[in-house]
Amino acid sequence: MSYNVTACHSRKIKGFAIPIPDLLVFGVRIVRTMTIDGTVITMESPEFWQMKMRGEISPDEDHVAFEEFGFHEIHGSEISKLEKMMKHSMGQIEFVIVWECGDKVEIVTWIDGKKTTEQIV
Repeated sequence: MSYNVTACHSRKIKGFAIPIPDLLVFGVRIVRTMTIDGTVITMESPEFWQMKMRGEISPDEDHVAFEEFGFHEIHGSEISKLEKMMKHSMGQIEFVIVWECGDKVEIVTWIDGKKTTEQIV
């Protein structure tokens, strides 16, 4: 049986980006919003989970550089889909993932597509 993820919040983001094709394959829909500083985007996800992602599209429209990245209330099996997308990421991001009922809390760090996990609870 797979647990649900209650929340996943980024603690640290340093130059973190994901290629746009990987976001699209994962089912992310990019919504563009024009700002004075440039194009800031928010992402919408498939109906089965909720994301909070915000970033900027690169000038060559090759990838999205993230300022905020997280989600909540998803089925645990969706983590494997997220991991496939993250394998092509650049830079560093550190998440705190809280599993259903707080049974498990972990810190997951991705650096240039490589994952490390530290079990907290």
